[in-house]
Amino acid sequence: EMKLKVMCLVMVSLFPATASFARAAMTVNQALVRIGTLAVPCVTKEGFKLIPYAPSTILDDVNTVDFSKLWGFGISTTIEDPKVVYAKPDPNLEYARSLSPESKAEYQKVIARCINQAMKGNPGDPAVILLSSLLQQEQRPKLTKAQRDDLRKCITSLGYGRYGTKEEIAGLFFTRSEDTIGYPPPVRWSNGVISVSRSSRKSPALTDETKAALKQIKADERSAALGVFSCEQKL
Repeated sequence: EMKLKVMCLVMVSLFPATASFARAAMTVNQALVRIGTLAVPCVTKEGFKLIPYAPSTILDDVNTVDFSKLWGFGISTTIEDPKVVYAKPDPNLEYARSLSPESKAEYQKVIARCINQAMKGNPGDPAVILLSSLLQQEQRPKLTKAQRDDLRKCITSLGYGRYGTKEEIAGLFFTRSEDTIGYPPPVRWSNGVISVSRSSRKSPALTDETKAALKQIKADERSAALGVFSCEQKL
């Protein structure tokens, strides 16, 4: 699939980040659209088309302090408005499918090359700084055993009993939310991967009592997510 996000996160070169990803002035979605816009003239010159695209889902900013403040882990906080975690279709897919196999292969190379050029040619652009910082985070070496132990100790100290990882605490809020509303929330964390489920059935309306309980879960989830984020930043 010709997804601009994948191209940006996998195929571009790394640049020294001059601003913290967690404090970036724009969202990842805004940055993806910006990079796509910068790449359009190059793609057009090569004889292809590109529509700047971003999934437009809040989960692209999940590893930021602002996300933690607003959405926690994105579990209980998205129950009443699941659309915020549903990615919109990539408008470039239909165009890519219309190409011959040879042209599609060339199109992929052109997209990668033009995005790379756009990033290299605009190292001070806020979008480039943000995505470069994200790439550096994605490609960081795995934590050592000592770091993992320190992280678990820090997370355990937050007061959630034996739970000592982000996934475990996120799972706690998934279960707590499911028990409260009577059906699974749209977002689930598992082994470092966030999955989003779309129910084909309309969710039942929440009672006032359930909404009140959910409000407290949301507050607790935001607090827990901020605590975990703080622990991660200490590494």
